[in-house]
Amino acid sequence: MGRNERILVVEDDEDLCALLCRFLASEGYAADGVHDGKAAVSRVKADPPDAVVLDVMLPGMNGFEVCQELKFHRDTTLVPILMLTALSDHESRQKGLWVGANAYVTKPYDPTDLAGKIRRLLDHT
Repeated sequence: MGRNERILVVEDDEDLCALLCRFLASEGYAADGVHDGKAAVSRVKADPPDAVVLDVMLPGMNGFEVCQELKFHRDTTLVPILMLTALSDHESRQKGLWVGANAYVTKPYDPTDLAGKIRRLLDHT
């Protein structure tokens, strides 16, 4: 179980965002969600969470841009980012890791696998 670490879920599909937040809460995390890239950057810079679960296809700024912005900012560079996206091609995966994502998971995902990846990210920070 989580140790009440805070996780920000960035997902433009509000129902999926709520589902992910509920799932993470059931795993012991304090999860909150935002629905666009610019809101994610603002929220993380204002009050960095322990980790970010980040979709790629977002309004305003896409997930690659969000990740790059956060990883290149001194105060947020150490926040682990797990990209969770439907983009499963090799190029997208490589781009996600290139802009600084610590992990890249494709939808549909196995909840147990997702929880394990998040735990490993948090354990290594």
